[in-house]
Amino acid sequence: MPTHQKLMDSTISALYEAVSHDEQWPAALAGISRAFDSPRVAILRTTANLDGVFEIRALNHDPEAQKLYRDYYWAIDPTLRVTRTAHPGAWFDCESVVDPATTPEPEYMDFAVRHGIRYVAGGKVHVDKVSCTALSLQRPADHRRFDHSAGSTFRRLATHIGRASALSSDLRQAELAKGLSIAALDALQWPVFAVSSTGKLLLANQKGEAQLKLGTPFELHAGSLRSRDPEMDLVLRRVLSAAATRTGTSIKVKAGRSQWWLRAVPITMYSGVTLLYLSRIDGQRPSPDLMQELLNLSPAQADVACLLMDGHSVKQIASARAVSVWTVRAQLREIMHKAGVRRQVDLTQMLLSLPAISMGATNQEQAQ
Repeated sequence: MPTHQKLMDSTISALYEAVSHDEQWPAALAGISRAFDSPRVAILRTTANLDGVFEIRALNHDPEAQKLYRDYYWAIDPTLRVTRTAHPGAWFDCESVVDPATTPEPEYMDFAVRHGIRYVAGGKVHVDKVSCTALSLQRPADHRRFDHSAGSTFRRLATHIGRASALSSDLRQAELAKGLSIAALDALQWPVFAVSSTGKLLLANQKGEAQLKLGTPFELHAGSLRSRDPEMDLVLRRVLSAAATRTGTSIKVKAGRSQWWLRAVPITMYSGVTLLYLSRIDGQRPSPDLMQELLNLSPAQADVACLLMDGHSVKQIASARAVSVWTVRAQLREIMHKAGVRRQVDLTQMLLSLPAISMGATNQEQAQ
């Protein structure tokens, strides 16, 4: 049989293996179960003040019982009274509060007894500004009580359990955020590229990948965004150089028979990373409804913006809408304020570079 030290070492290894591989958590929980000689184990991640549950990782707990606990019995769990006042890394034994004869919550004990829980112990293993992670160990009535040796094991494993749980949670949050970001970019009808200051392609949405396969206006060469047209390639280098100084650019470029607006938006959170938007000038323009939503325009302002994109002058817009020139100019000032630009020419460029949202998938799903 493995010595207790080997068991501890293998449990710690399993915990860190589970950080990046969720499917390894059952093995990590099984290691904790063996280390404490506790048939039931749960790692609970809650709000910082323990008034709600984010996540429960459990071993040998019935899924229906877990749902009942999370939805109802969590609020009356008497062990929370001990957990709230405990310091991180401190071992506590909750035997008295889960004793049917002395518990302050008889209703909870009815639930606990039905699911084979009599002895409960554990402790906080991680605390930060938004969450608290605790280890809870449960033994049935026909099992021995927790003793000082369990407390010693807890003090040796607590830091590792807390660190692995926190890292796993942070990693999954980052993966979720990345997935949502990519999904949002894929909803755009026009190509979008995330590139480094040297032009290395970091990310492309679906339209961007399709455009790269066409080789115009850009193509992928040795992992970097390039253009077959030397003049166009020089424009790209200048745009990226400007973005490196956190200066955005909107410029008209021509590739083959098509004209595009190339818009560079530096990402301030990541130094040296720029989002490049390609919007075909002769393609579909953003709808009035979309401009209302993106720029918070009124219906009248969205109509004026559409007429401006169509190349109409202020007088022509006033005539088409049967209003005065002064009314149109006032509307344009308000649109420029909402768009964050100062000149009409900048407003026109910005409106033309707005990508439309592709609703094809949504409409198809609704049709089904």
